[in-house]
Formats: sequence, structure tokens, C-alpha cells
Amino acid sequence: RFTFGSHEWNIVVGTEKLSEELAERRYIYPRGFVGLNVGTLPGGQVRILEVSPGSPASGAGLRVGDTVLSVDGMRGLTAEAVRRIIVRGPGRTISLDIDRQGERLQFSLATVRTGPILPALPNLLAQRLYAATLPARSGDGGASLRLLRALAEEAPNGAVLNNLGVVYEVGDDMGSAIRSYQSAVRLEPRVALYRFNLGLALQQIGNIERAVEELEIAVGLDPSFDDAIPDLARAYTIVGRFDDALNLLDTALKRKPNHLPFWTARCYVLTRAGRHEEATSAAERAIELDPSHYYAYFQLARALKFRGRFDEAEKAYRKAIELDPTKAGIIAEFGSMLADRGRSKEAEATLRQAIELD
Repeated sequence: RFTFGSHEWNIVVGTEKLSEELAERRYIYPRGFVGLNVGTLPGGQVRILEVSPGSPASGAGLRVGDTVLSVDGMRGLTAEAVRRIIVRGPGRTISLDIDRQGERLQFSLATVRTGPILPALPNLLAQRLYAATLPARSGDGGASLRLLRALAEEAPNGAVLNNLGVVYEVGDDMGSAIRSYQSAVRLEPRVALYRFNLGLALQQIGNIERAVEELEIAVGLDPSFDDAIPDLARAYTIVGRFDDALNLLDTALKRKPNHLPFWTARCYVLTRAGRHEEATSAAERAIELDPSHYYAYFQLARALKFRGRFDEAEKAYRKAIELDPTKAGIIAEFGSMLADRGRSKEAEATLRQAIELD
């Protein structure tokens, strides 16, 4: 709680429901990947926030800060709409019209497959599952719920129940989501994605110990499931198992020493463990790998703040916000630091900015 003159501000931190963007990695569905992360700025422009090293987007020459004017000839799209087009499936070519500091440029990108090992499905069932899931991936969760429920009754299958659980979770119906994931696990207990989804849903409702169990099984079933490793490390951290978290990440980094999410997760663990100097080094390594990654600067800001290096922390917060000005949580945390430093007017303006975004 912060007081500025006659105003009181309460910043409440809690869990958030699953976004459509994050849901994409949790469906049984062939996903396309080009290596772009985009965000909608307050003025409505869609800006490229991140370009993954070695990705099709990087190879084509796209850059952080480019503004997306159109995708496949469609203008006026939100960042969410751009992401939906990109992930619609591998083996497609998409065209982007870009504004780069006033210069109009055009790019063509081939989408490639991404995600964990998926279970084999009969062709007809796969086609019906993808058709039932597509409305949710286009923003119509209600239509997918009806189709997936009907398909689950007709042909009970782990993949169908998994996707049904994801749609429930996007709608914040956590009870139905967890029951669907549990049913998928009972039918096909050796599919890592089902265990992963169940673990994250259990973590969302605060059942951390059970979440850790499911995430451990997911990583054990598919040790190359790179999405699951940072989440398991964070879950270990929440229950105070810092050594387990760091051992997991160190093993993963031996396999992929330049994988950015492993480094940002390592910084998170070290910060929570109170090892702020090492956390600073991990964040700096992440920034070295990708100087355009807002989350790496955010983790650096936190580590520096806890070390009492407030001027450097402020620079890192400002850089994170510059790279992605849509993250209300980061802006609010920066405002909190400003308030703690006695800079009330700046803090109030920053917190107002966070509230307007949220």
C-alpha cells in the first residue's frame, strides 16, 4: 500500500488465468513457429518485442522494434491476432509488411514445427480434434467447448480431454480443467504434455506439492521438453527446493548452453534463494544472449535492487519497460521501488501507468 497525498494505492499480486497466447503451447495441435514475440502498444501499433536467435525471423532479418503493418495482407491486427496466424501450423509461408523507422519492408517467413513430443492419433480423430480446437485458437472458446465436449463423449481420448482442459482453463474454470487433465492422464499416463498441463493447473490453484510431482513426471517422460524445465525449476523454488531447481537447470544448460529461458529461470531461482550476485551474473548472461529480451532486464533489475544497487536497477527496469511497455506487473514493481526510494510523484505516475494497462 502506498500513499500519495490524499490517495492510497493497493497493489495486489495474484495468479492470472491462462492467456490465449500461453495456451498455444499446451494444446495437442501442430504449432507453427517463426521466432517472433509481438506486443500491442498503447497506441494500437503491433511491435516486434523479441526475435529468437537462429529462428526463421532472425534469418529473414526482422528486428526488435519493427512495427507490423500487416500479415498476409491483413491490416489493423492486434498482437494476439498476429500470434494466432503464426502458430496456425507448420509448413506455411506468411508475409509481413513492416515499418522500420519510416522505411516500408516486406518479409516472407516459413513456419516450422515446435513443441513437445505429441502422441500419435488416427488421421480422422486428429482432423476432428484440430477442427474442434481451431475456434478456441481463433478466440471462440465457447464453440470449442461444445465441439470438444461432444467429441470427448463420442471418442474418449487423452488428446481430446487435454485440449478440453486447456479451453476450460483459458475460461478460468479451473475445476473442470483439472478434471479434464486428470482424465487425460488416466487414459494416457505416459504423455508428458498431459502431465505438464495438470501440473501447471494444480500450481495455479495453489497445490504446489502435487504440481511438482506432475511436472517432475513430465520432464522424466520427455527430458527434451524445454518448456517444462523452467516451470519445474520455478515450482521447486516456490517450495524451497533451491538445490533441486539449480541442478535441473545446470543439467539443461549443459545440453543447451545458450537457451535463454534456462538462464532467466536460473536468475529467478538464485534471486529467490537470496544469491543476488549470482542472479545478476545469470541475468547478464541472458542479456548477452538476447539484448532485446525484456524479461532478462526485468530479472536483472530485481537482482540489482536486492543488492542495493538502485540506480543500476532503475536503468534495468526502464530498459525492460522500453522493450515491452505492455507489462503492467513490471511497471507496478518499478513504481513500488520508486515509492520505497521516496520519489512519490514519479511513483504515482508509474503506478497510474500500470493500472491503465491492467
